[in-house]
Amino acid sequence: MQEIVLIAAGIFAIYFVICICMAGIGKGFSFLWLALSVLCFMAGMVLRYLSATGRELPTVARLIVLIGMATALVLILIIWVPIIRYGRQTHRTEAVDYVIVLGARINGTTVSRSLAKRLDTAYDYLMEHKDAIALVSGGQGTDEQITEAEAMKRYLMEKGLQEERIIKEEASTNTDENIAYCRALIGDQQASVAIVTNSFHLYRAVKIGKKQGLQKVYGIAAPTNKVMALNYYAREGLAVVSYKLRGRI
Repeated sequence: MQEIVLIAAGIFAIYFVICICMAGIGKGFSFLWLALSVLCFMAGMVLRYLSATGRELPTVARLIVLIGMATALVLILIIWVPIIRYGRQTHRTEAVDYVIVLGARINGTTVSRSLAKRLDTAYDYLMEHKDAIALVSGGQGTDEQITEAEAMKRYLMEKGLQEERIIKEEASTNTDENIAYCRALIGDQQASVAIVTNSFHLYRAVKIGKKQGLQKVYGIAAPTNKVMALNYYAREGLAVVSYKLRGRI
């Protein structure tokens, strides 16, 4: 058992390094993997000590481990399975009036890889449905030279989407505001809307749209970076729990 726990510690440590290399050291959630690595390493050392001295793990400790594993399994079934399943569902053939593309971090004036995937997915849909209008949503962060919406508009226009088919929403700073401000721009509660975001984020985004009163809201999943997927889905699961507890979805 101690070998398994120590191997897990090494895997978590490696994944932490991968996350900070790909997303940057400032992304706080990546430190979850470092914390898990440290905890597994400490547990492995305790198990190795007990084995070397011929002792067994106390009954209370075993019970705590079992409860922890059972709790983790329940959380996976209740929270992460719906998120994963929803992210695999798309409504690419459903004709809608508006396509809301949720913003994400940009590098100066350039869209990030994650945001580019959202925009590419939205562009493909908009080319298939010529009557749909794009709503690109995202304000300007402290380290961004322009608004996310402006960068998104430029990206879509460079791909060939006509400017008159793009509406910018440049005030939002989170998913709730993305959808609320876009809903205000649309005006018509009966208008059909497709929300485009990365697969890990789609469940919460659509639930927020329904909570805010959109009557006909669908989801279109953009690809998620496979290497970072575990990090994104772990973070999103905690976000969904937080939103549910606060009645925001």
